[in-house]
Amino acid sequence: MDPKFTDASQTLSFSRAKLARRMLFLGLLSLAAGVFLLWLNDNRQTLFMGYFGLAVGLLICGYEFHRFFNPAKPLLVLSPEGVRMRIELVKEYLIPWSEVREVGSADIEGSFRGQRVKFNNVTYVAVTRSFYERVIYVDNWFLRGPGWDTNYIPANGLVRVALHHEILPATAEELRTAVETRWKKFR
Repeated sequence: MDPKFTDASQTLSFSRAKLARRMLFLGLLSLAAGVFLLWLNDNRQTLFMGYFGLAVGLLICGYEFHRFFNPAKPLLVLSPEGVRMRIELVKEYLIPWSEVREVGSADIEGSFRGQRVKFNNVTYVAVTRSFYERVIYVDNWFLRGPGWDTNYIPANGLVRVALHHEILPATAEELRTAVETRWKKFR
């Protein structure tokens, strides 16, 4: 394991690199589907879907290329100060280590756009419900977006804030080690 995960005094920043690669692939796939549908040119519906595929693909690819050349702030920062998280396009917040009541890993189940999803071995930090409502909670259904219930999970009077390794450039074990090491040192 890389020593940066076990050195508590080192600040770690995690970008959206894994997510960006997935979104870029989705954009390129959409572009290819749009070109294929335009090539078929069977009827008006096929033409419409072809142009729609091109438009969606161009938007996704354009956004991801923009982010590649103009990186956004990291999604997650682990520092001696605490856990700083950014909900893209909505808000950024800090969970000081003194507010973290528990660090653990769990399998998380929830719904995402009407589909049941399961994430295995997700690292979380648990905070009190009052801290969650005061600092983290977004009181707008639209801004919370899909999947809120897979990121903030009420459990035993606390709220678990999930740190999904699937979208971060770290494994589940590396992320858990990094969080636990810093929490034990700075709480």
